[in-house]
Amino acid sequence: MICVLALIVFAVLAVFSVKYRPLAAEAFDCVFRRITFRKCTSRLDERLKAQIAGKVMRRHKKTGRFLFKYFEVFSWLLLVLLLLSLSQVVISAYNLMVYGNCNGLDEEGFCIFDPLAGGHDPEVSLCGSSGPSGDPLIAPSLLDVAGHPRVGSSSAPVTVIEFGCFSCPNTAEQAPAVKRLIEHFGKDMQFIYVDFPLETHPLAKESTAAAHCVHEQDEQAYWQYHFTLFREQDSLSLENLHAWAALHGIDEESFAACMEDSSTMMGVDDDIALAEGLGVYGTPTFFIDGEPVVGVKPYKFLKAKVNEALKANS
Repeated sequence: MICVLALIVFAVLAVFSVKYRPLAAEAFDCVFRRITFRKCTSRLDERLKAQIAGKVMRRHKKTGRFLFKYFEVFSWLLLVLLLLSLSQVVISAYNLMVYGNCNGLDEEGFCIFDPLAGGHDPEVSLCGSSGPSGDPLIAPSLLDVAGHPRVGSSSAPVTVIEFGCFSCPNTAEQAPAVKRLIEHFGKDMQFIYVDFPLETHPLAKESTAAAHCVHEQDEQAYWQYHFTLFREQDSLSLENLHAWAALHGIDEESFAACMEDSSTMMGVDDDIALAEGLGVYGTPTFFIDGEPVVGVKPYKFLKAKVNEALKANS
């Protein structure tokens, strides 16, 4: 099987240097003859065997003789290892395209295509605490999130619930992927957004209250306002909260009255209590058909998870 290895090696080298092309052609002829149960007439396999074993023998005679005697066995072992390595590269490349990392749905581990991505600190992709401090996350029921903004069919086979904060940069980073997810799945997915304003961020509760007020007036305008808040997060201010609402067709007087109504802020506090009661400790946090997914995730990862849930429910 040394000819197979030689074909792979010389074929790669031939791309970079013309002098290896005759050897690649010779190796191909040798492999073709071997798979059609004929002898390699060029004797390339014997020449390579003699050259490799001879070089080893110059350093250590016993090892060289042993290698020469069992050369075919070593050739098979090397071929198997090479094929396993190539298959792993192909699997990693597929996972990278579908899930955004080399390891599929499990993001942990080294990625040859993105060596700096392994072992990242979860705090980098999450606003809030670095990890759960109490009980495990509890998936909210549809009853828990009744009345919260939602898009998609209520009879959709998959429900995705996101807990987010309009002042959290990580939730803002996630927003474009969420928008793509909503547009891609349409009526096959019901998406529900629940506010979890983190008071460590400026205007977190105020922007949540503003979103509540827009949602009360116009559910369709809410989603435009929702993504505007994330897109313009760096410009958050009380003045802009009002200006953006007016920009999306919300009555200014009604909006201002809603913002001043104490019940609006009570609703915001209820959302915080709901999140904390479910064990949510940071944003963004997703529940994809009840399965928690914490922190910023690539669009391909979220899409794959929803597709996985769709297959499970079909």
